[in-house]
Amino acid sequence: MNSPDTWATETVFHRAREFYAAVLEDVARARHSIDLEVFIFDDDALGRHVAEALKEAAQRKVAVRVMADGLGARQWAKRFIPGLLEAGVDARVFRPMPWLFLNLATRRITPLKRMIRLLTSINRRNHRKVWIIDGRIAYVGSINISAHHLAEAGGDIEWRDTAVRVEGAQVAALAWGFGKEWVRSWQFRFQKKRYAAHTPLPRPFSPKGLVRLNERGKSRRWLFKDLLHRVSSSQRRVWITNPYFVPARRLARDLCRAAERGVDVRLLVPRYPDVFFIRWVTAAFFKPLLHSGVRIFEYLPHVLHAKLLQIDDWATIGSSNLNHRSLIHDLEVDLVITHEESKASLERQFLLDLKQSVEITPLTLKERSWLGSLAGRLLLLFRYWM
Repeated sequence: MNSPDTWATETVFHRAREFYAAVLEDVARARHSIDLEVFIFDDDALGRHVAEALKEAAQRKVAVRVMADGLGARQWAKRFIPGLLEAGVDARVFRPMPWLFLNLATRRITPLKRMIRLLTSINRRNHRKVWIIDGRIAYVGSINISAHHLAEAGGDIEWRDTAVRVEGAQVAALAWGFGKEWVRSWQFRFQKKRYAAHTPLPRPFSPKGLVRLNERGKSRRWLFKDLLHRVSSSQRRVWITNPYFVPARRLARDLCRAAERGVDVRLLVPRYPDVFFIRWVTAAFFKPLLHSGVRIFEYLPHVLHAKLLQIDDWATIGSSNLNHRSLIHDLEVDLVITHEESKASLERQFLLDLKQSVEITPLTLKERSWLGSLAGRLLLLFRYWM
């Protein structure tokens, strides 16, 4: 089964330990190429382990390319890039922060032009988490390269994440998206080795397939309208798991309308987000949602970081948050889930997560700190950057 309408294989991971066991096994078996695109690449036990695995692959003559975001992976850029390049890994940074990376940047343009270019694009980040192995296997989800996701690597408590491993014809769309940003990312003046590009030739990309890339304004608008359409036409359920719920007004409106017409609308957000003030901002949306019949749950054990949508029989896993950063600014990618066993796994995990959560009601909402409520409403004035 290798159709553009379904993945040939599909495996869902709800814990980072299972995810990294699988992805590092595929890295060790890679024969031709490894492309890695990630937001955070920390200098910790997991980061060093991944870096060594990539170096070993490069030394086997596998073409390894790593692209990390200049804000999220600032530790990696300063501490890992020289060693990766020395080992033969082709490494680049997506829009480095000027005050951190000018000393590493390419000599292709003058420092003044470099600074101007970086400052004018500083707000747009690459938030994707994508592994592409031998051009046929892909991993996509919410898992960065950070010990926070994996307790065994030194994180305090393992975060709740979800990712998926797929094989199929539409892996080429992920490779296309990687290649488009790769050529626009920053090289380094002390780079000794560069592999020939092995990304498929540029081709028209449609967000209507299994790969949902928001790589340009037209794609962003289509994806948002598609989400609104799916919510407004839902018949049975709209289940959302998201750590940064700061929705556009139209999405909040359509969720309320869906609940009012009897659709099972449930929202799962973290009680303890990794960015502390997000809880206050998210709570600013609770009152109208609850009034319309949306059920809201806060996940208690630790940080909830998964980004999932389940609308009737349609589901996605990826990196997109339901906030203005994902809608307007950041590069994201989500995959449509096609196998029934994968959809069943998402449903089981969602219900399990609800058992480890507390449901928010109008009464409990009234008991919350007025100071937190005020802070949330004030922070909403800056939602464009959240």
